Amino acid sequence: MIAVVIPAYNAARFLPDAIASVRAQTGPPLVIVVVDDGSTDGTADVAESLGAGIRVIRQPNRGPAAARNAGVAATDAPLIAFLDADDVWPEGRTSTLYAQFQADPSLRLIVGRTQLVLDAGVADAADMERSGPPWHAPVFGSTLIHREAFDRVGPLDSAVEPAEDMDWFIRARERGLSTAVIPETTLLYRLHGDNLTSGADPIRRNMLLVLKRSLDRRREGGLESVPRLTNWLPAPKESDLR
Repeated sequence: MIAVVIPAYNAARFLPDAIASVRAQTGPPLVIVVVDDGSTDGTADVAESLGAGIRVIRQPNRGPAAARNAGVAATDAPLIAFLDADDVWPEGRTSTLYAQFQADPSLRLIVGRTQLVLDAGVADAADMERSGPPWHAPVFGSTLIHREAFDRVGPLDSAVEPAEDMDWFIRARERGLSTAVIPETTLLYRLHGDNLTSGADPIRRNMLLVLKRSLDRRREGGLESVPRLTNWLPAPKESDLR
């Protein structure tokens, strides 16, 4: 079973598409957990109106890291997936990632590619072509994570938002979590103008803080053997890129 944690803040207009893209997946059973992070637009009500099989958690506004942490804590599913409420998953995403865990049970992270799509609509082939090629990035929405990873790495850190995802992946890298990278696109990132990460300055500032923290941990904890952060993702096989 896979728990799909959807942090949502004022995402009422996007949430139906996100939920629909999850329900369209094939593969193991999915449990959907929507964490309403203090929305004022009726996001939680929309989530509850979308039918059975959705658990809705309401909490005061604390940011996406705290919302994701609350979602993880609310389920005991062995595998965790994240989807921001304004993004969608492409067809076959879950079965593709899950197959990797079946092939290699030692894996703790499986990372696919992220595809940028413009506007709020669900992408078609032409839309994706206009938006440029997909890329590999430390993005929770493109990843399937074994629950044990959170036991080893710990929760997300709200203090470094909006770079909390990079911080978590760097900590996972430092702890040597077994990671696989696949060439398939596993997240459609919808660019609509109100994205939380649309401002560059906070990201750059907190990225520097995240990197400084990692350097400090390396110096203090004897982590010299950890691969360089620039190569935090293992390179996909050449045959996978053809």
